[in-house]
Amino acid sequence: MCDALQLHRGAAAFHALLSEIGIRTNAHFAAAAPNGEDVDEDWRDYRELAAIVEASIDANLGHADPKHREGYLRALTSLLSIVADGAGPSETWSPISETERAFSVVDD
Repeated sequence: MCDALQLHRGAAAFHALLSEIGIRTNAHFAAAAPNGEDVDEDWRDYRELAAIVEASIDANLGHADPKHREGYLRALTSLLSIVADGAGPSETWSPISETERAFSVVDD
């Protein structure tokens, strides 16, 4: 399969992980505060979220295509870098294009 397609599929798998975490976190909040009231404690089920993350990492870093793995890691690394800078991804976040310069350098 085309390398570029696999890169984007890997990144899409990471986007899917983020979406799933958002869906589950919203469900946790809805269960803790069904009427939208304030809650004083952290209501996330981190065990469930960790299991979702682990399954995604296992599936995508164990993927047969190295470009798929690279795309997943590029998205993960991009997000971690953005968060480490104290920000969050924009609505137009595109980890493959944003990491292209670094990955286009040929190692000697």
